[in-house]
Amino acid sequence: MVRYVPAPPQQMMVKEAYVVWSRKQVEDLLKSFDMDKDGKLSKQELQAALNKLGSRCGFLRVLRALRHADSNKDGLISIDDHLVNYLFECRYKL
Repeated sequence: MVRYVPAPPQQMMVKEAYVVWSRKQVEDLLKSFDMDKDGKLSKQELQAALNKLGSRCGFLRVLRALRHADSNKDGLISIDDHLVNYLFECRYKL
């Protein structure tokens, strides 16, 4: 059985283009979400940054990032090459 599915109206057609974030852009984005400017991100700040990067599972990414980059286990993540490298390896696209 074959069903006819009408094409969507012209104004609904959306073309997507993706641009890969550079390391510098990721670092700058993280710094922009550091509200108290201490060079560290709280869970909430990191989740907001990940949402901006387009993460669909921001909470899970935060937990993974904490395990990966929170070396002193204080619940804060330093904005350094270690965190930037981790997020850059996730291959977020804009």
